[in-house]
Amino acid sequence: MHRTQGIIFADVLNWVIYSNQSFRAIEHYSFSELIHHIPPKYKLPKSPDTLRSCVITNYNDQNNKVRLEINRANMQIYSSVDGWTSPHQRMSVIEVVAHFTSAWGARQNHVLALREIEGIHTGEDLADIIVTVIRSISNSTSSPICPQWIWSLI
Repeated sequence: MHRTQGIIFADVLNWVIYSNQSFRAIEHYSFSELIHHIPPKYKLPKSPDTLRSCVITNYNDQNNKVRLEINRANMQIYSSVDGWTSPHQRMSVIEVVAHFTSAWGARQNHVLALREIEGIHTGEDLADIIVTVIRSISNSTSSPICPQWIWSLI
């Protein structure tokens, strides 16, 4: 992929992700008109399925980078948790964020997960979600990072 094409492709992905566009937005007439002004040598996703696949691939790539960065961190890792419930109690979400200093000394804050909470919101249910997220990021169920993170939440 040509460098400029890669930038344009990434810009389209970012537009979809950060402005919460439907994957079908790329089929809309106004989007087609906009894209018409880009030279034909640059290829962009033409179907919602292709766009969805690209977003998932991008998410997995970013998730792997964060996981690697966290596992390379040379300082203690702290976590914060926040919850949100939609109006009329239709949906509840929990967010888990990691805070740490990277291997090169830069302060980092990464959202590790936004998970829908099913059923009752007991402390035990929420703790299960948090532990699952932390273990998935630390690459191991027996990692010494896990207890450290869990205790940082108490």
